Amino acid sequence: MDFVLGFNTYVGDPNAHTPAFRLSRPGQRPRRRVPRRQWVGFTSDPQSTGPIPTMLCVGIEIDRRGVDLDTPSSSLLYRGIITTGPEDVLGLQVWIKGGCTPGRIARLKHESSVYDSLHALQGVSVARSLGLFYRKRDASYPDYTVPGCNIPDAILILVHAGRTLDAMEHPTRSAFHHLRWSFREGISDAILALHNSGYQHNRISPAAVARRGKRAILIELGHVTEHQCARDNTLVVPGTYTPSEVDFGCNEVFDVLTMFGAVWAPSVVEICGRYWSARTLLCDPVLVADEAVGMSDREAITAVFDEIEDYLRCFYPWDKDSLNEVKGRRADVIERFLCAPRIAEPEAQIITATDLDVDRDMAPKAEVVWRPRWWTASLSVALFGCALGVVFIRQSQMSR
Repeated sequence: MDFVLGFNTYVGDPNAHTPAFRLSRPGQRPRRRVPRRQWVGFTSDPQSTGPIPTMLCVGIEIDRRGVDLDTPSSSLLYRGIITTGPEDVLGLQVWIKGGCTPGRIARLKHESSVYDSLHALQGVSVARSLGLFYRKRDASYPDYTVPGCNIPDAILILVHAGRTLDAMEHPTRSAFHHLRWSFREGISDAILALHNSGYQHNRISPAAVARRGKRAILIELGHVTEHQCARDNTLVVPGTYTPSEVDFGCNEVFDVLTMFGAVWAPSVVEICGRYWSARTLLCDPVLVADEAVGMSDREAITAVFDEIEDYLRCFYPWDKDSLNEVKGRRADVIERFLCAPRIAEPEAQIITATDLDVDRDMAPKAEVVWRPRWWTASLSVALFGCALGVVFIRQSQMSR
């Protein structure tokens, strides 16, 4: 399959009509900025020698767009719509990843080969690829190049898979847990299917997961490597608590399932300023509220029941009976908790000078008189006798 793509560019200074330009160059008439499109031919067969590729598909309104601020100039990203071609591709919105340097083109080749090997998963678990195409130097219309237009030498065309999860207003970890359970199951199915096919994504993140209706589609497969997954499938049971990462056996699958809350329910939750086990939260909400930090009794018990209901909705959406039971006893438990008698803490005792039996200047009230005991007199006599004995011995030695 060959493509003819129309790349939009502009002739003129992009800052010509800004106030800064007019102030820096007073009296100078800015050059008019007009759009111009260059049609470039691409072919899936790099050995093709035909001057004009077969025009099966024409991409128009394709704007150059950088992936992010750190994207090098050799990495180009375009988007567009196929307006002419076979029925299976007609009208498709596509993303076109381009490359100009040998390194970038090599990465595009690797990514294209991964998509080809995952042909059965395309459109189901991974994005659909239309293939890798090379620029035909003798198939540019009307000119070979247009000033200001950076045309890639190779392109990988991928069908638009939907909005990525990083485009959410608040892409936090807890926000992903509030996605529909069926969609979170789709994320787990997609990553498990990729690992079952012998690959590891290596760059899994909210930006690499697209949402297309009820399906979860993995994109950004440029860093995929071969992988023999050693996970323990017996631990992949919905509704069970999160197992140990070491026992599970596969770091990437473990990270994905915990990041999106796809299978397991977290065994530890943070509530009321402390961490509690999920079992304690569900079985003894009064204990959790009673140990709250920096909250009133009403705020604490209300926050605990809100967390319980949210926990059941996120990780046990099929268990409506448990959720209704919690809602039914919520008001009664809160009332009994607020009306329960509280044991007042003892007042702090302040030690005064009277308690210490001293004056205000901390001096003793009476002088301490030392009175000798019987054993002190005996000790004095013994020491005196020893001294006399020593003197007697020395005199006898001198007389000899």
